[in-house]
Amino acid sequence: MLVALYNTGLFANGLVVVGTMAYMAWSNKLGAKAVIVRTQDIDLARRQRLKLAAPQSFLRTVEATKMKFNPVPGMPSGVPSTAVKLPGAEGLRVDMLAHGDALGQVVPVPELQSHAQAIPHFNYLLREPRAAALLAGGHCIPVNLPAPERFVWHKLYASASRAGSPEKAQKDLIQAATLAAVLVEQDDCVLADALADAPRAVVVAARSLLPALRRVLVNHAQTLAQFEDALGS
Repeated sequence: MLVALYNTGLFANGLVVVGTMAYMAWSNKLGAKAVIVRTQDIDLARRQRLKLAAPQSFLRTVEATKMKFNPVPGMPSGVPSTAVKLPGAEGLRVDMLAHGDALGQVVPVPELQSHAQAIPHFNYLLREPRAAALLAGGHCIPVNLPAPERFVWHKLYASASRAGSPEKAQKDLIQAATLAAVLVEQDDCVLADALADAPRAVVVAARSLLPALRRVLVNHAQTLAQFEDALGS
């Protein structure tokens, strides 16, 4: 599936892979052995207006994969779709995301004749994306990923924002802590550097998760110390 999406040119035109797929890609790139994660979603983020030779429909683009994608109806009805999905309860879903002040707000993506779901502080997450690769079915697929340090901080923000979804909040926390440990202990990364230009909401959210970070990083004193130093605790 990822190979088919790559062949559409979406990644080459500047879309950034985020979410669990980005976590898996960074884990592979950094040589980390972590808990296996599975996802039926591909989250594509629009950092800025895509530079296309001609406007093209997002739906037509994914239909070019020869897979039977259908638009996911907006909620409430009448709201434009921001995702496409293959048939069946376990069918793969591709979501289009973009920066916006209100979570879930639908924003236009005119160059793809489509819409995206807004995620707060995506402008921070998507600044300075990195070229990387995803491994899928024996293929190595070039993609754009968020900088891993920014990914850690935004994942903590997402975890703290999921008051009604404890399982997703825990998943975001574990992914942030795991990637942070790899960056600090294998790559000599300084996490505080990426927090310097973070929105205050991201800093406040991460600070609220210090007790949880102390629990999950009990065997990673070096990484925990960096979190505590960066957050002033």
